[in-house]
Amino acid sequence: MSILPSFWRPVPVAFLFTVVASALCSPASAQEAWCIANAANCVMSEPFQSTTYTTTQSGANFALFTGDQSGSKIGLMNQPASGSASISVQDTGSNTFAGNFLISTDAALLALLPNRNATSVARFLRALEGFSGAIRFGYAPIPLGTTVKRIALRWYSYHSPVYDFKLQNSCTNGKIAHSSHATWGAAPIFTFESYGSETHEYSFINTGNWIWTGHSSFDGIVGGNGTHPGAAFNLNNWKGKWYRHEIVVRRPRTADSGGGLGYDFQFFTKNVTDNTAEVEDTRFSSGCTGCLFDGGVPGSNFVWNTGTYPTVDMSALHTEFYRAGTCQGWQGWLYVVVAKWDTDTNQRIGGANEVEGGLRSPGNLRVQ
Repeated sequence: MSILPSFWRPVPVAFLFTVVASALCSPASAQEAWCIANAANCVMSEPFQSTTYTTTQSGANFALFTGDQSGSKIGLMNQPASGSASISVQDTGSNTFAGNFLISTDAALLALLPNRNATSVARFLRALEGFSGAIRFGYAPIPLGTTVKRIALRWYSYHSPVYDFKLQNSCTNGKIAHSSHATWGAAPIFTFESYGSETHEYSFINTGNWIWTGHSSFDGIVGGNGTHPGAAFNLNNWKGKWYRHEIVVRRPRTADSGGGLGYDFQFFTKNVTDNTAEVEDTRFSSGCTGCLFDGGVPGSNFVWNTGTYPTVDMSALHTEFYRAGTCQGWQGWLYVVVAKWDTDTNQRIGGANEVEGGLRSPGNLRVQ
């Protein structure tokens, strides 16, 4: 018989594994495994597994909401109001959670994530049918200090089968994300949006505190053109499927990007439902053909160079999801992470094991 007190006795290895796995995968942990394993790089982690959301702040046309499973690395908003929150809405006509969102446990839609951990991913947050207005999650300002060279934002989304993007049916606007100055919406800003069935960028203009060496006057990327490294991804493929999305901003500090390296913005997307190959849809540095008003000349090419950069640090990175007009459909979300690194060596957040399964534990830590 052991003479050790019970609290000194060895704990079975199987029990320890169970406890650790529970801490990493249970909704009660709030942060996803990638964030726990990469705590120094993880700025925000929001799995959208909350069963209730409370109002953090609200006004005449905006509100910020915080979930009961948001954890310690919560999102940070500073437009239209400053404060920590899981998600914000603006210009919706409602400042209540029920007036903008639903918490869904739709088994058929969750089954479209065939390798998910059913304990960790038991629900998702979604907008109401036909939502019109802005929905944001992310972080601003990300503390870049004097060392951060690379930031990223990763999330999962589901678009209902009839979802309208900008210029589809009577939907007149369709934003996806913003990379911007510390006060969201202030110049310089880089806006990423839907445009018909493709992605597109704008706000890259010399009057908006952007520099493009060799060009003193330019007025942004126009029309449906975007900086696609290959064939433009067809956004209609997002409908009725779960996709992983990741934005990477390289050299967000103007001291680096303006120091002969250049600012860059990349967007990656992957069909998780069908487990198809990830696509790099957008790379700012790839340039584009016939896409700019340059010196008053429409249809000029944008040929990126290392002297392309913002005059202020781009320390805000957040989704936008602004729609206007009459827009059918709704969007739902899972597992958001914002990350930062002190080096620019192809780091990626990659996938969440809780959502995709089968990745290198505790998350997909691959590089691009």
